[in-house]
Amino acid sequence: MTELNEKRTNYRKAKLAKQDLTNLDLRQADLTGANLRKAKLAGMNLENAILEKADLLDADLNGTTLLRTNLRGSSIRGTWVKVQADCADFSGVLAQKWQLVDCRFSHVNFSQLNTRRVEFKNCTFEACDFTRANAPDAVLTNCRLIDCTIDQADFSCLVINQTEFQHVSLKQADFSGMIAEQSAFRDCDLTRALFIASEVKQFTLENNPYTKADFRHVNGLTEDQQAKILAAGGRISKRRLRKWIKSIWQTPKGKAAIIAVFALIVFFYYNATNNPSSWREEKLIRHANEASGKGDYDQALKYYKILLMRQKKDENDQAVFRTQIDIAHLDAAKKDFTNAFASLREALTVPNIGEMERRNAMLEILQLYLAKQDMAGFFAELEKMMAAQTVSDQMFELLNQVIGLTKDPQQLQSILALLDKHGSTAAPADKFQFLFYRALTLHEMRQDTEAENLLLALEQEPAIPPLLLRRSMMTRANIKELSQQIDDARAIYARLRELFPDAVQENDYAKINEANLLASQGKFAEAEKLYQEIISHTVSPEIENSTKMSLAIVYSNLRKFDQAHGLIDEALKYFKSDQPQYQEARIRQATIYADEGKNDKAISLLQEFLLWTTNKNYAAWAKRELSNIYRRLGRYEDAYALLREIADNPNAPETKVALLEEYATMLIEGNEVDRATNAITQALTIATGDQQINLKRRLYELQKQSGKIAEATITLNELTALPPPDKELHLWALLEQSNLERINNNLPKANKWLQEILAINWAPGQTPLNFAMTTRAQDPEGINLANKLYEKIIALEPEKSYLGGTARLVLAERLADEAIARKTAPSSRLEELLSGVIQANTDINLVIQAYDLLARPYLANGDYSRALQWYQKMEQNRSNDRLAIVAKLGQATVYAAQQQTDKALDLLATAQATCIDAMDCCRIGTEQLRILKKARKTDEIKKMNDFLRNKYFDCWASQNQDLVVNP
Repeated sequence: MTELNEKRTNYRKAKLAKQDLTNLDLRQADLTGANLRKAKLAGMNLENAILEKADLLDADLNGTTLLRTNLRGSSIRGTWVKVQADCADFSGVLAQKWQLVDCRFSHVNFSQLNTRRVEFKNCTFEACDFTRANAPDAVLTNCRLIDCTIDQADFSCLVINQTEFQHVSLKQADFSGMIAEQSAFRDCDLTRALFIASEVKQFTLENNPYTKADFRHVNGLTEDQQAKILAAGGRISKRRLRKWIKSIWQTPKGKAAIIAVFALIVFFYYNATNNPSSWREEKLIRHANEASGKGDYDQALKYYKILLMRQKKDENDQAVFRTQIDIAHLDAAKKDFTNAFASLREALTVPNIGEMERRNAMLEILQLYLAKQDMAGFFAELEKMMAAQTVSDQMFELLNQVIGLTKDPQQLQSILALLDKHGSTAAPADKFQFLFYRALTLHEMRQDTEAENLLLALEQEPAIPPLLLRRSMMTRANIKELSQQIDDARAIYARLRELFPDAVQENDYAKINEANLLASQGKFAEAEKLYQEIISHTVSPEIENSTKMSLAIVYSNLRKFDQAHGLIDEALKYFKSDQPQYQEARIRQATIYADEGKNDKAISLLQEFLLWTTNKNYAAWAKRELSNIYRRLGRYEDAYALLREIADNPNAPETKVALLEEYATMLIEGNEVDRATNAITQALTIATGDQQINLKRRLYELQKQSGKIAEATITLNELTALPPPDKELHLWALLEQSNLERINNNLPKANKWLQEILAINWAPGQTPLNFAMTTRAQDPEGINLANKLYEKIIALEPEKSYLGGTARLVLAERLADEAIARKTAPSSRLEELLSGVIQANTDINLVIQAYDLLARPYLANGDYSRALQWYQKMEQNRSNDRLAIVAKLGQATVYAAQQQTDKALDLLATAQATCIDAMDCCRIGTEQLRILKKARKTDEIKKMNDFLRNKYFDCWASQNQDLVVNP
């Protein structure tokens, strides 16, 4: 990943159409108004990202996580598979031909969603808000909606099959023309809901209020259901009413019931006829909604103001309150915030409204401050609500949005102060929410240890609500993943499955997440087992075959290519050629051939696919994979040409900057540093803002690498003089100043920079990675200062973090070198440092380096038995499949040093046959090559050269530059 990708967060109005963005870190990125049409975002974590008014037509978001993601007002089209959204904002989204498959949405705001012909399959919606959504002709298959709000929404002509609505508010919702089969509404509020002219079959209605619900001309209702609807104040068709009355009139109890119901009907009719203005009000509301739907807000406001005058005249306080809220919404849509605030304040003064209505109006005011981006007003209003103890779940969800979106440390500190101030005096039921959002705020402030401790304490509370418990555990799992503590994240997922065994779909996704984590950690055997379990137990053929594709990638990493191809063939047989999964399978098939070293076959398949496919999104993915193959083969110009084809508009500055930077990366891999420097310099001429800082960092590294120290010094001085956007950049620049002075042999100045760095205090996670360069210090004072820096970092960064593990490795390497120079046994401090890394760290590369460092002093000083012992311990460590393989490489190195050439080559051959990581395979191969050269085995040398060049060209070339030039 390039430095630009790691640091950049501002992509406002960026033109990123058709691009593969999966290598970027878009958490907390601002993509407001960005063109992401047909972009590849599959499998990404878009936590706290802002995609407001973004163009997501045909974008690939399969497997994406949307945690507190803002998609307000975006345009969506296409198929989303396995998307997980929590506390996301989809309000005002315009969606067309949108398919959701195997997705989970929790606490998502879909209010004023505007869709046409959407299809939801195997999806779960929990505590989601569909208020005023416009979604006619929607199709829901095997879905669950729990604790959702669908008030005043248009779901006319809805088709539902095997779908359950539980604890859902459907007040004034329009479900006219619905077709329902094997579906249920349980404990739902159907007040004033419309189900006119619907068709139902095996339809369940349980414990639902039916006040003024309209079930006229509905076919398929049982007589018992009709009786309950009518008795609860609902309406059914006259023909059905007559038939029902006739059937029960024969019994005395039936007669009495009919007379009682008839009396109620007369009573309600009398009240309705004494309010002749009601039909006029409905007409005005209808006209206002039509005008609003067309974007004519001024005309809609005229209708609502006429309506408001009539309601005030009739002294209908509840209606006046609702209309004031509607007027505020229209003013907000016009960006007329002054009048919108005035309408909401006036709504709060309406007499005879309940506490719930008053609280909702205050929430509307909070939302308006957010829309206006007036954070001072938001916090002032929030404090009023907390002080008055008028908190609610919706208020906390708004606060959740602010926590995720704000980049200002002072605002986060203000939120923390508010939560601390009012959490202590909150009602007992609300205290859990205060504690949870305090932990979220600490997480955003990078104080993850304190956040985790708070969440753990919260989860121990016996009275914690189950939904909040699950959210707390998911948040902890997310923190563990971000800090690379994969085993801990897996343990949390396992515990979630134990606590919530009935949440079948959520548990399936937890298993898939866990399998993906295992694969990313290199634990392919365990990942294989879990994928197999998912395949054998799932009831969905689509999930089964999609999981087979994931398992095929694991088999490819395990070098089990026949099994990988077999699974891909099964997926290709199941999916139809017009399905996205079929196209994904064809691309996966080619990448497996590339992993196998059959580059010609992979290139042929991808070129054939590009001629066949009409899907530009998958064509872009195929071009990206083809570009990677060309890149591995050293065909950089061909790879760059494909990247330019992928870009929607290569002349747009931001797109061109990204292309030039990736091209520079290719050239660096080919050891063409000067050309890479020219590419970065060209990108700097068109880059702006944060891009320039990141590019200058790359330019500095290239200048230093090519020996242009004077130019590198100028670039670094420019970076040091900039107001640092964060402490990590500032520390990085100071460390580089010290390193440059050391290169120039100006030791006093180099040490002065180190002293300045040691005087600075910084938080965990802000340590720059270039601290390892201080190992260049060879003078006594420099060595002493460098050791102090390492000790400071070790005290600050935990062993299980990448920074903490790396700091311990760097210090241990210095101690190992000292032991080698003195020709003595290494100190106990070295073993203490490295044993801690091995036990606590989940980064397998750090663990491998730790074992190598433990063995190195013994190997260099001729104590081969002790060196061999460490590699044997490494082989016995079963925490990762790679350790046993790399341990054989270490043992072979020891045997080679003892002149036991055949034994070393046998071990290396075994390791090569079972290796699963390309870099490990390359290291094993180059060690084989070194031993063969030393033994002067000419035929074997040629065979090994050909093998490495064909299978592992990229990593082999980087270690054998002389052979690249003269193969």
